Amino acid sequence: MRGKSIQGSYEKIALKDLLAKVIEGTDIVLSDSIAEIELSNIVIDEQPVLNFVNYLKTHCYLSVFFIKNVLYCHLEFLTKGKEVKHRIGWNVIKDNDLKLRTKQEVNVQVNLTAEKPDGTKVKASSGKREARLLIV
Repeated sequence: MRGKSIQGSYEKIALKDLLAKVIEGTDIVLSDSIAEIELSNIVIDEQPVLNFVNYLKTHCYLSVFFIKNVLYCHLEFLTKGKEVKHRIGWNVIKDNDLKLRTKQEVNVQVNLTAEKPDGTKVKASSGKREARLLIV
């Protein structure tokens, strides 16, 4: 896919069909779980395939990735994972173990160090000196 380029103009095209054109002539295979999404008004100026894949990620909010030679493409954040069975006290905190604390009860000091574009370092600190120290 590195040396391959793509171009075209599509009024309406299914995502699976477009990806099939992208991988045409390579040993890459499309996943069976690619969503049935219809893209409209797609204009692709001649560009490398990897730039087009990046376009799908940034402008169409699609998650595009490979596992070996299989290409996966899903709506970002909607990929369904394994089903999790929750058990209180095993993989979920018991509700009676949670304690609500106010900011007056929490004894923490936070130190922050940042670097400006010119290279100078800026330090900031917040909280009580004798508190537990968090460095960010």
